[in-house]
Amino acid sequence: MKTYLVTACLAVLFLGLTAPASLAQQQPLVRFDAGAGKAGPVLHTHHADSLLRCGMMDAWEYYREKNGWAPLDTPPAQDQLFKVGQLEQHAAETVLVIPIVVHVIHNGEQKGTGANISDAQVISQIENLNEDYRRIANTPGFNNDPRGDDVRIEFRLAVRDLDGNPTTGINRVLFPNPAGWTLVEFDETVKPLTIWDPNKYMNFWSTQLNAILLGYAQFPEGSGLPGMPTDPQRADTDGVVCTSYSIGRVGHVFEAYDGGRTATHEVGHYLGLRHIWGDGACNVDDYCLDTPPAIDSNFGCPDENSCNDQVHGENPAFPGVDFSDMVENYMDYSDDSCFNIFTGCQKGRMRQVMSVSPRRASLVDPANDALLPVFQRDAGLSVIDPAGYQGGATATPRVTLTNHGSATLTSATILFSVDGGVPQSFNWSGSLATFASETVVLPDVAVSAGTHAFEATAILPNGLPDEQPTNNAGTSTFGAGTLTVPFAEDFEGAAFPPAGWSLVDGTARSFENFTWVHDAAGSTFGRDGNATNTLVIDHRAYDDPGVETFPFAENYPGAIDAFVSPLIDLTATTGALLSFDLSYARFIDPANTVPLDLAVPIESDRLTVSVSTDGGQTFAPIYFRSGKDYEGNELPTAPDVAAPHTPAGADQWRTETLDLSAYDGQEIVLKFVTENGNGNTLYLDNISVTGGALLLVETRLILEGAYDSQAGAMTTDLNEGDHLPTSQPFGDAPWNYGGSEGVSAGFFDAHPDIVDWVLLELRNSDTGPVVASRAAFAREDGSVVELDGVNPVAFASVTPADFVLVARHRNHLDVRTDGLVALDGSTLRHDFSTGQSQAAGPRPMKDLSGNGSGPYALYAGDADGDGQIQNDDKNVEWRNQVGQNGYRSADFNLNGEVQNDDKNVYWRANVGRGSSADQ
Repeated sequence: MKTYLVTACLAVLFLGLTAPASLAQQQPLVRFDAGAGKAGPVLHTHHADSLLRCGMMDAWEYYREKNGWAPLDTPPAQDQLFKVGQLEQHAAETVLVIPIVVHVIHNGEQKGTGANISDAQVISQIENLNEDYRRIANTPGFNNDPRGDDVRIEFRLAVRDLDGNPTTGINRVLFPNPAGWTLVEFDETVKPLTIWDPNKYMNFWSTQLNAILLGYAQFPEGSGLPGMPTDPQRADTDGVVCTSYSIGRVGHVFEAYDGGRTATHEVGHYLGLRHIWGDGACNVDDYCLDTPPAIDSNFGCPDENSCNDQVHGENPAFPGVDFSDMVENYMDYSDDSCFNIFTGCQKGRMRQVMSVSPRRASLVDPANDALLPVFQRDAGLSVIDPAGYQGGATATPRVTLTNHGSATLTSATILFSVDGGVPQSFNWSGSLATFASETVVLPDVAVSAGTHAFEATAILPNGLPDEQPTNNAGTSTFGAGTLTVPFAEDFEGAAFPPAGWSLVDGTARSFENFTWVHDAAGSTFGRDGNATNTLVIDHRAYDDPGVETFPFAENYPGAIDAFVSPLIDLTATTGALLSFDLSYARFIDPANTVPLDLAVPIESDRLTVSVSTDGGQTFAPIYFRSGKDYEGNELPTAPDVAAPHTPAGADQWRTETLDLSAYDGQEIVLKFVTENGNGNTLYLDNISVTGGALLLVETRLILEGAYDSQAGAMTTDLNEGDHLPTSQPFGDAPWNYGGSEGVSAGFFDAHPDIVDWVLLELRNSDTGPVVASRAAFAREDGSVVELDGVNPVAFASVTPADFVLVARHRNHLDVRTDGLVALDGSTLRHDFSTGQSQAAGPRPMKDLSGNGSGPYALYAGDADGDGQIQNDDKNVEWRNQVGQNGYRSADFNLNGEVQNDDKNVYWRANVGRGSSADQ
């Protein structure tokens, strides 16, 4: 997602406020993600003693500039196009009822605490809105001012969700950000991922906003009213946002903003009202002459007359009267207790918006079912099992039966079948209250090896026809059969899913119809650089073309899609290993207005691999990768792109190898699961399970040239200078290593402690042949780690045993252990840096202290890597490279530059030394 970053420092005094301590300790900053180096708008408090009442106009100006929208027209008051009388024609119109959904965005707090506000607080806010917009007598929303009016608009929590199922109208979403959301962060990240169809619902978000902002909203489009936008406004951000401490009148709310009037104010913007002072001075106004002109916003509840009405806009209904500022108008910035009035003109503007603005008018369209009563008889069903793998010759179906009706559900008939066969019937009885669910276990069904389709339908709730049959049926695919080890699935066959494998859609949303598919075109570059068929899922293609009125079903977030294996028999396997090839790149929105190198990519797609030991009933994760920058858990294998990702070559794949030895002797099921984060295309290929052990090597070494004695660690200059290659550097002579180790672009940025590549070898004896080799990384503390930058180096398909360990570097002398290293479980542990005896040969390493206290390091100066520091290293390698920058073999101190120091300090001191690895 696009993210921009600009900070505006606001000096704010929290006087007389009873904000929670955690909020009071926040820095008074309001960040607009406006892009590095880009000027962004500043949120104005207008009053030093106040929280920022409303960010509406600041947000509008920001988006106007960003999107190139036309400015809001703000003519002088005397030139207003709309007079009071012109809008009073709406006064006798019917009451309009707007369905509202309240999204409670929280950090995981207990319900009723922090950002996870209580149902009672939400309900009190709806009550506040209705009191204010209906001018209800004997409530804080009543006034007897002759300019005041009943807007005849009401708000009710929706009773049906997007799929027509019952809802409380309160949608709680765990979306953590304890520091509080900035306005643009919230618009770009949270809103599109949580919004319900704005043609059917007024979306209201309760959240913890960053620092001082109380709320903001989005203006309507297409209203024809002066002072309103003339350009289309985004559908997936449309609605009202309030910080949780300004909502309603119960719970923990700010003093002075504890009457729910922040929402009343923001809903006014949502329905087409401007601030009462016209967002200018006395010479501009809000397009309503029955709201006196004001020079600026008011705070508290003052008696203020800041403008002369006869000069700046007299109310024709009261000629000659110079009214005080209407500080009690909901569109000022006064305290909640001061507010109690919308005027006749404001009412007219809002009702015109409800008649003309497309998304506002559709809210009260009779076809909108968001407020239709819940049916009395409405049984819903979804399938739990069989899904994924179902072991044996029989499958045991399990379904979830849910009562969506208003009457208690006491009986229902469930019809179920496999592969479209003759349905079986099961009669359920029990007692389910409204919204209650129960897992129902159905009779076993016979299955054969292969992939199958299961279907179940609930009918006759309480013995009578179901009044809403659209949610009665559920389906699943599942596999049966057993795979023996070793096996490999390369997706080159025509059948999909392959025999016994199955697809499981975990989203259960009517408009989500995307999942894993077979990329069988043979045009994708694979891990070996050749054209291949793969398994692929496109996280940006989620859409239902038939739902024209709800376009942001597209890229549906949180969608869970699984690819599940048949039963895998490990009963006769030792040291089982799972291997698969992965390709993924994060997406950058090409519409982003900041340069791509400054943009923050969409980053929240996730891939999890889980294992089941009970035939697919329950799963435990063994692998997790995300587009987010979790250390050691990065999903991307290719650079961020502003287009759908397609692997462009072998270097845009990564082979993952996972140890399954903990499941030796068992039967398991594997599940590959993606969670859609509106990201990009993800490819899997060459899924295999083999026998053979996994040997871990946990070692440490110091490279002389990089060691900083004062820091007690190696320097990372090559990393900081972006000189490290993403593929292993030992393919040429004298190493001739054929390994394909490599990392994705951006890996070294995420792992700044990496010093350089090293090559590890295992031998059965001091001078014996190499049994196995792996390229890995040396970190600044000397530890040698896997390609994830964190874990010990893993040698796959190597039976754990005692081995001689050899460590090589491209321009330092190699070392080997003096004999076999004793195996510790399945791990070889060895620290070369603690003494000369840790390596074979006389003085095999350099004592960097000079007094025998170490640490001990590999000698620098072997530029050609032949195991000897000789004249060729100076005369051929160093002389031809001196003055050059980058990843150079003669750069003995590993600082990214070939200089005199490399020759004089390192080569000259070590010339004549030879490697101890082959002695």
